[in-house]
Amino acid sequence: MIATWINIIELSKTPNLIDNVLLVKNAVKALYVNHSMIITENPFDYIIKSHFPEYTTENENVKLILTGFEKLIKIDFENISINNEKNFLNVDIEDKLNNSINLANQANIFIENVRANIKQSSNKKIHREIDTLQLTKNFLQNIIEIYSKEHTNKQLNFDWTNFDWTNFDLLLFVIDNYFKELELTPNMKFDKNDWYDLLMLAYVGKYDKFWTNEKRKWYKVIEQDSKYSQYLYKK
Repeated sequence: MIATWINIIELSKTPNLIDNVLLVKNAVKALYVNHSMIITENPFDYIIKSHFPEYTTENENVKLILTGFEKLIKIDFENISINNEKNFLNVDIEDKLNNSINLANQANIFIENVRANIKQSSNKKIHREIDTLQLTKNFLQNIIEIYSKEHTNKQLNFDWTNFDWTNFDLLLFVIDNYFKELELTPNMKFDKNDWYDLLMLAYVGKYDKFWTNEKRKWYKVIEQDSKYSQYLYKK
């Protein structure tokens, strides 16, 4: 099992750290016992690094969180007051996926523009059959470039014509189809937590398997496709 930046961040931000810290302790313990490696780059950095192998990132917050997790595992909550141990993970985490470029708003603006176009030039049936993969790539490329400018000190020249998307095939497929579902469903909005779910797929390479307890609409997109359902790990 491979643990990722998203797993780490979600565990470090869960309200259960206050409401049910023992549950978090058991989850962290399971992560430590079962993982074969931890990917500490966030999804955007991970994608960028695939194209620029020399690209490095600062992961000090992740290191602090992992140190906090190690402390958590060692705490005996049966003999120690939980209230006195609330600060074991006192790390101010910069949520790069949602804060600065506000990805949820970016997605909803994109979706509203497409909905307006559907009304003017086509209908839902025609739109569903249109190949929109390149548009999805363009959208993702734009977000990665914005992220790169705001969060890296390096001037990266993205040559997207030579970018190898084969290791991100599942990510593109799901975003493309999930966006299309949103575009065709009135009043359905893209939630900021959707990015965590979808961008987790950036770590799933062409030879990998993906497992999750989440069975949301985007999961059904994978499950119902004969080609992409092979990415799913099933017990």
